[in-house]
Amino acid sequence: MALLFQTTPEQLLCLPDIVTAMNQSGLDQRFVTACEDLAKLDQGAYELMELWLDAEFPQDRDEIVKDLREILRDEGQCP
Repeated sequence: MALLFQTTPEQLLCLPDIVTAMNQSGLDQRFVTACEDLAKLDQGAYELMELWLDAEFPQDRDEIVKDLREILRDEGQCP
């Protein structure tokens, strides 16, 4: 399956910072790892993770986590 929007090299360099923040927030490590793996290939998943990092309110982060879980479920990777 060819992805239409692939994560850029610049985004890949920022990904570890987002993953670290997600891990430090207390999200399940298996979930964070699955998101990281997907974000390495799928720019949409990366951009959701970036939105999560920039979200000001906890409820916004919760909605983004739900969206990421849905993508992972669709991809058959939801932990």
